[in-house]
Amino acid sequence: GVDAEVVKWLELLEKRGKTLKSLKANFVMKQEDVLTSDVRTRLGKAAYVPGMEVEGGKKQAANFAVGFTQDIVDKRLTKVREDYIFDGVWLVERHPKKKRFIKRQIVAPGADFDPLEPAGPFFVPIGQKVGDVLSRYDVEILPVEQGRNGKNEGKNGVKNERNGGKGAKKGKNNDPVVRMRLKGKKDAKRGKSKVKTIEIFIDKKLELPVKVVTFDKRMTITIEFKKIELDQFKRGDAIAKRLFNTATPGAGWNVTVEPWRGK
Repeated sequence: GVDAEVVKWLELLEKRGKTLKSLKANFVMKQEDVLTSDVRTRLGKAAYVPGMEVEGGKKQAANFAVGFTQDIVDKRLTKVREDYIFDGVWLVERHPKKKRFIKRQIVAPGADFDPLEPAGPFFVPIGQKVGDVLSRYDVEILPVEQGRNGKNEGKNGVKNERNGGKGAKKGKNNDPVVRMRLKGKKDAKRGKSKVKTIEIFIDKKLELPVKVVTFDKRMTITIEFKKIELDQFKRGDAIAKRLFNTATPGAGWNVTVEPWRGK
């Protein structure tokens, strides 16, 4: 059977999706090439509203907006402006400096967005039904202090006494976060995982993910949220309409619109 602790935290995330109105935060995204160990660090701001069910059983997909403002490669920092916006059907890339606008329909007409698949550069596992998660992933709770290589790591990868570093007391779970690993189950038809392995660090006080790590054969991507603001706006209000605006810009922009073409 499934570990009771796993079910407890999955149920909490499912319920949290119903009580959370919105989230805004700064973030740090670290992209590490598995083969070359090259690292690219990107900083920016993110906004998010969870998906919800409305009358008649219809679903409204989660919306997000991600704005990159800094890019660090080989210790060189470059100021950038690069926006990604998902409105539940369309994923928009907007590059104001280059006047480049790309709009892709990533959800089939009449279909619901799959919240268990990352869309663009963003994945926030909030509000998914427990049964849906367990049907797609093998889920386990891991010690926060145990890194991928067996090294002790504290909250968000920082060693300290409280979180299992030198001098830590055994037998006590004082970690402010819960570390959960979701590993994509095998596809019986193809014999390989359809989805990535994902690790989620859930803040016990906020009852929300504050760090998400995705792994595949080529890249490890870590997104850590900082200065989180909760429920400062809600779906459909003036702030949300501005943040999640996917309208095609006017003259002077190089515009590409790609309707659904199937997978």
